[in-house]
Amino acid sequence: MELERAENVLVVCHQAVARCILGYFLNKDADDLPYTKVPLHTVIKLTPMA
Repeated sequence: MELERAENVLVVCHQAVARCILGYFLNKDADDLPYTKVPLHTVIKLTPMA
């Protein structure tokens, strides 16, 4: 995914889209995505761990 190659990225999106993005980066099962809790009006920072 192109997001993984960028320096810093700010994504402003709908809660459902945030679930999909978080599911991708956190390796969540697709069946669990609708039940993933994503708080409203919150900044979520993802930091790569190598």
